[in-house]
Amino acid sequence: MKKRFFEEAKKESHLSDYAGAHLGAVAVYKDKFIIAKAHNSSKTSPTQYFYNRYRKDEKNDIMDKPPRNHAETALCKKLIALGPEVPFDKITVYIYREHKDGTLALARSCPSCEKMLHDLGIRTICYTVTGGYKKEKFYKEIKK
Repeated sequence: MKKRFFEEAKKESHLSDYAGAHLGAVAVYKDKFIIAKAHNSSKTSPTQYFYNRYRKDEKNDIMDKPPRNHAETALCKKLIALGPEVPFDKITVYIYREHKDGTLALARSCPSCEKMLHDLGIRTICYTVTGGYKKEKFYKEIKK
């Protein structure tokens, strides 16, 4: 886990046009260099709509709301566009979020984004938490 990748995700989060939380994400190959960047947005996304079914337990009306593009979803779309030769198991995703006062906030992937990352074969994420950072590895199987 390297702070410089969080700094890049922070820059990306500042590009978000979403009215709520601003999140930025970067995909890092072999913990050496960034191969894709993305942020959440107010744009709707059919991919996000598809994966939001994994969040249904969180909120009863999640499927009734317009599916706004999450940073991880936008990042996954960019990674898919790079081609099938991308070794997803060697990619770590860094996700950044901060409060309006600049303090770090929880940026853990929601169940829908976690499922999408898992489906691609990404096994490691690093994200901000209140006052710091956390690294997490996904198991091979994920609950459906």
